[in-house]
Amino acid sequence: MRRVYLTAIEKTPGITVLPELAKATKADPLKSKEKRSDMFEGDTEPRFERLRRCREGKYSRSIIFLIALVCVVQAVSGFEVIKEELKPDSSVLQPGQEVNAHYVISGKMVSTDQNNRFGEKLEFSTGLQKPTWDFNIRSGNYPRSILTREGAYQTLFGYEMGSTGDFQLEVQLRGTVSTTSFGKLEVVKIEHFRDKFVEDEYRMTRDVMISSQVMGILSVQQKNLQNLKADIDAKASQGVDVSAAQTKYNAASQALTSAAFENPSQVAEYITIAAKNMDEAKSLLDKAWAEKEVSNAAATIESLDGMITYFVENRSMGTDPQVVAIMTKRESAVQYYSLAKSSLSAGKHSLAHSKAVESINIANEALTDANALKERGSGWFNISGNPLYASVGIIVALVLPAGYYIRSRRNGRNTKHGWFKTQGAQPPDSPSSPLPSSIPHPVTPKGLPPEMTDRYTTSEYLGKGGFARVFKVQKPDGSWAALKIPISLDAATGKSFIAELQNWTSLIHENIVRINDYNIMPFPYFELELCDGTLATLERPIPPDHAAWLLFNVCEGLKYAHARGILHRDLKPQNIMLRDGVPKISDWGLSKVMTQSRTTTTSGGFTAYYAAPEQIANRAKDPRTDIWQLGVILYELVTGTLPFTGESMVEIGMAIATKTPERPGVVHPDAQPLDAIILKCLEKDPEQRYQSVAELQKDLAAYLKMNYAGSLKESVQANNLQRSAYYCGDLILISMKIGDLVAAYKYAADLARYSAGETKVQAAELAAQIKMRVEIGAQELPDELIRKAEVIVHQIRVR
Repeated sequence: MRRVYLTAIEKTPGITVLPELAKATKADPLKSKEKRSDMFEGDTEPRFERLRRCREGKYSRSIIFLIALVCVVQAVSGFEVIKEELKPDSSVLQPGQEVNAHYVISGKMVSTDQNNRFGEKLEFSTGLQKPTWDFNIRSGNYPRSILTREGAYQTLFGYEMGSTGDFQLEVQLRGTVSTTSFGKLEVVKIEHFRDKFVEDEYRMTRDVMISSQVMGILSVQQKNLQNLKADIDAKASQGVDVSAAQTKYNAASQALTSAAFENPSQVAEYITIAAKNMDEAKSLLDKAWAEKEVSNAAATIESLDGMITYFVENRSMGTDPQVVAIMTKRESAVQYYSLAKSSLSAGKHSLAHSKAVESINIANEALTDANALKERGSGWFNISGNPLYASVGIIVALVLPAGYYIRSRRNGRNTKHGWFKTQGAQPPDSPSSPLPSSIPHPVTPKGLPPEMTDRYTTSEYLGKGGFARVFKVQKPDGSWAALKIPISLDAATGKSFIAELQNWTSLIHENIVRINDYNIMPFPYFELELCDGTLATLERPIPPDHAAWLLFNVCEGLKYAHARGILHRDLKPQNIMLRDGVPKISDWGLSKVMTQSRTTTTSGGFTAYYAAPEQIANRAKDPRTDIWQLGVILYELVTGTLPFTGESMVEIGMAIATKTPERPGVVHPDAQPLDAIILKCLEKDPEQRYQSVAELQKDLAAYLKMNYAGSLKESVQANNLQRSAYYCGDLILISMKIGDLVAAYKYAADLARYSAGETKVQAAELAAQIKMRVEIGAQELPDELIRKAEVIVHQIRVR
């Protein structure tokens, strides 16, 4: 047995077997008493130490054995595309164009159980219209079968592939690019499933453009090239070294010249080359411009140093207040210079240029003062008339750089700017920054911190929460975002910020606010997608069907987070943003990663009105804590009031722990259809609540489907097909998201009947794809198919 697993380990990539282990495994000295006595002969090591090392050896072998088994299992998983061909062979396709794709795939099949459809399979999909597939299956060197199929989604099960072991599959795909396609097209996607999990996948995509669009883009790029040329010429006239940018410009010009004589399929490739070279040329030009200004700043400061040396050494004016003022300005100029140089090193060319210009302006102002002082001449020592003035000048001289400058000269330190090091400022040739390493506190409650002002062109204060302030900001590219920064930098705020950093950045979902960027330097911040408002800004009460639709989508985002082991723990209307009417969960500062027991008892902040009983009592929290908070939100949306109130934290906590909330339908009659759902969320015993967000979502879906189905029937009777299509779209999405494939197919087929034009074609394709999933017994739909449905429904709503 030892030799069997050792062989597996030795042949497993990435695992090295120690020679001592191999030797001990091939000839184990513990197999006989005779060998055992040989091994211990002359051994003076204590017996308990030998036993301990033997036990450790066994454990190490066991661990390596387990690793080897995992590697062996993984070795037989997946597949490899060993050949791929696409005709036409171009990175850009045109609408209506016929496409032929050829692939050769090799791999291994472990399971061929015909009764287990989820055991092992290969799934194929394409974005081409009217696709036809030819599958030539080989086992070993012998052809097994040739299958011909039609449709966008195809599946080959293990039993169709033949015997277990190595296989080779040749796939021929033929189809047509949709006449309405534009942007990215997925030519083919291949997924290898085992036990419902994707082991491996392969994708091929192409861009789709029509001729007029390609020519339009070419025209825009030619205009961009002209602007770039004008910019290069302008910078060259200012003495900027533009040679590197000019080289890139020439390459871009050559690419666009070639594009003008090619067909649309080839034009896009040349445009891509040209755009890349123009971007690089702009970056190189900005860098050269910044380098020129940084060099000018250094030269200006050096000129200023000459004037200061003249006053201090030649005229002994180190104590003159006017000279001291010039020195102070010089120090400011050096600080801006240092910022410019560090920004240049970091590749922030625009910032480096602006800081260098500020350095030059301050240094020139100091030079102007110095020249004026030099011209006055006779007033150099005229401070004796005011003893207080003279005394202040003498005291200042003891602590300002001039004294240190003179002393450094006497001590033989001939560094030109050495005296400024004592002051804390950096000389022009110093690579380090004069800024302190500690992070400063925000200075104004409603102003953007100075450290962030260079990142944005416009900012507007929106408000603040428990830990952070939020600004609406415009980025240099013209887009808008929300900026979240801490109110203060104490320990509690730091912990909250780190919690959000760890949890929020890992959550990417349509119903969770997206983080664009984040960092702790130069100031802690989150840059978020900008939303229109929150649930708290809605005029309440709102219609129950709208409230249920909002909560249904919030459940989508929360279900995604729970599946990744993350609880929110502070859900409230203010933390659920709205963008184009779509709800998105925000503010994950109190979120918690669930442990293996799926619960957490960590105490922490929460919003009292929305807190669950287990939060009040500091008991174990789990996904049902978030479900309670959803119940409070839904109660408030449909009634306009909170289920639990009080004059203090204690009163609110007692109400949550002991009182039964009034039925929503009693508070507001329109809320009655949601009574059962809301009150089940608000059960004080977590065991009596919904046990998962998916359960709550199904009940919300049942209510919505009943409501929308009634509206659909009325619109059909009124022959209002546009309204019928609207309700069908909502019913499709609800059914798809809860995994009701049969209902999703029914409503997709209905949508195809109630629609016209391209929407009718897309709805029919969607219905066919869902039907195929129903026929093979699938339990859920792929995300890309749901996204496709969302696009269709969005088009209907816009109309």
